[in-house]
Amino acid sequence: MVSTKEIALPKLKGTSNYIIWSLRTSAHLTKEGCLDAILNGDVSKAKSEKALANIQLLCEDGPLLQIKHYTNAFAAWKALKELYNPRGFTSEYLLIKELFEATLDKYPSIEEYLNKVKEISDELKARSLELPKQVVIAWILYGLGDSYDGLVSNITQSLRRDPNAYNFESLASTLIDEAKRQDSKEVTQSLIVQRYKGQMPWKVMKKSDKFCTYCKLTSHTDKDCYFLHPNKAPSSWSNKNRVTKPKIEKSEGQNTGKNTSINPSHRNQKNKERREETENALFTATTIDNSSNTEEEIDAFSTDLDTAED
Repeated sequence: MVSTKEIALPKLKGTSNYIIWSLRTSAHLTKEGCLDAILNGDVSKAKSEKALANIQLLCEDGPLLQIKHYTNAFAAWKALKELYNPRGFTSEYLLIKELFEATLDKYPSIEEYLNKVKEISDELKARSLELPKQVVIAWILYGLGDSYDGLVSNITQSLRRDPNAYNFESLASTLIDEAKRQDSKEVTQSLIVQRYKGQMPWKVMKKSDKFCTYCKLTSHTDKDCYFLHPNKAPSSWSNKNRVTKPKIEKSEGQNTGKNTSINPSHRNQKNKERREETENALFTATTIDNSSNTEEEIDAFSTDLDTAED
């Protein structure tokens, strides 16, 4: 890269940068007052040599070797143009192919994408293959990607109402503004994700050790549950009509009004104890009274007890 006072000019590498290089070199020669040396050969020897020296300084090694035998600027400029900017179907085909393959995702920024489309369309225009404005705009919009779908819809609606609503410059300005807006949105979201460690702020929940076994909520414990203790609920509580009394287990001897199932083994044990107590009591009575009908009474009690067990 050659520095001309405050201006840095890239050197010619080949076909990849010839168009941009030729534009900058022409501007530089104009600044130096020797542009006419490459437009026609009818200039002074000193001016031609000055222009040739500037051209040589702005070439990389490869292109420089191609013009090392030329002694005037006009011939050297023409040779570089024929070598690196050829005309014909092949070069035009490659230009059009490059345009059709240009999409935003292949470039680091929206500016470079737009510049590439502009460069190709201008080159085609220079070759008498100017594309209609609508084709250029449509292709730019097509290559933007899904993130621009909303804006593309608005632009197409505007163009439907007024075909002159956008040109390349106004379209580029609109797209650059939209790209800046999207970049700002992505930065904001990135900061939010970093702050909340991958969780969105509305999903971040503070962990709690509280848990109510009755209503299964984690905001309180059993002792503070409004369903269990309605008297603790504020007057504004809207679930008072849903309060239900917790079930209380009743003792064995308490009548519940419903048929309750009793464990059979538990019932048999109770009956057995009662039978033993009855037999002991009768045996004691028989020993003391020595009555003749004692055995009949024992049999009667036994029969009643068996009936009760059944």
